Amino acid sequence: MRSFIKRVENARKNPHLLRLFLKNKIAGTRRILLNPSTIFLAVNGICNLRCAMCDVGMRNRDSQFYRLMSGTRQELLPDRVKTFIDEVKYFNPIIAITSTEPLLYGPLFDISEYIISRGLELYITTNGLLLEKYAETMVRLNVPLLQVSLDGPPEIHNRIRGVEKAFEKAMDGIRLVTDYKRKYNSEKPKIGINYTISNLNDTYLFDFSQLMNDTGVSSITFSHLNYVTEKMAEKHNSLFADICQATPSSMSSDVVDPTKVDFNKLWEQIRLVKGHRFTPTITFVPEIRSRDILFDFYNRPEVIVANDKCSAPWTVMQIMGNGDAAVITRCLNVRLGNIYKDSFDEIWHGECYKKFREALRKHNMFPACTRCCGVL
Repeated sequence: MRSFIKRVENARKNPHLLRLFLKNKIAGTRRILLNPSTIFLAVNGICNLRCAMCDVGMRNRDSQFYRLMSGTRQELLPDRVKTFIDEVKYFNPIIAITSTEPLLYGPLFDISEYIISRGLELYITTNGLLLEKYAETMVRLNVPLLQVSLDGPPEIHNRIRGVEKAFEKAMDGIRLVTDYKRKYNSEKPKIGINYTISNLNDTYLFDFSQLMNDTGVSSITFSHLNYVTEKMAEKHNSLFADICQATPSSMSSDVVDPTKVDFNKLWEQIRLVKGHRFTPTITFVPEIRSRDILFDFYNRPEVIVANDKCSAPWTVMQIMGNGDAAVITRCLNVRLGNIYKDSFDEIWHGECYKKFREALRKHNMFPACTRCCGVL
């Protein structure tokens, strides 16, 4: 209800959106097009890790995720980012800087300061390898939320991420952020951990949760693997190739394979974590409530386990390093505009977005969508 009220308030600030709101409300449509609640900025297309479950880290150049995230190897121009922020500040979106590795982006803190100065909520997600270097800056800028990606205890994380001491460096950075928060008597940034579950770390959730106790971390999100199998891609392309092509993504039979997840052991890990009280708040995405559904998630990707429709094109926007507007990080490789050519409003209400939304509305989701973060 609170989210709905916020959307009404946003609509009142823009006559065009208010007309759309009233039109959709009267028509009784199930999805009301207002403004995105979150805008993701993929500020660059490079990373300093080689993550086993990541198409960028594995240099899987044929995958949709690689093409979306790193195909251009470009960086967002800070001046355009600032004018873009001015274009969207009237409806107060969260600005989430997530990709590919923000701490490799030179103007990061220049645009971060600008975003915060405009009264917008800013989230930064990093692999933590360079966090120690920038810990004090994070605290002095009062970045509201810092998300660090960790995938298990030290040996497991380092193996998955493909760089020695990656875990240790990230934890040194987290400790230093915590120290600076004490020094400056600041509660910001809150520190959250993102843990991507795969067959490489499916038996370490409880050990990891214990390891994160009393470290200054405020939350842990255990995310079940987002992936597209070859069969999912083939089915999608046989039906919807005219809209956008799908490819296998975030998996490889010799390294990361969802069918190799030991769902019995993983289910016990989930129960152990949920049955114990830890200092960080712990969340699972999606929330899987039975062993059978857990089996379906990793072995029967055609089965819907969470939401039965995708709302991402109505609620979020992703801006890539070359300025392209896309749906969301893990989505299909589809371009819906470019901020170097058009304003936010022109893109969000433009013909490309309109056609994509209409196609998705007819089917609720595509075959390649069932294990994407947009529906999980």
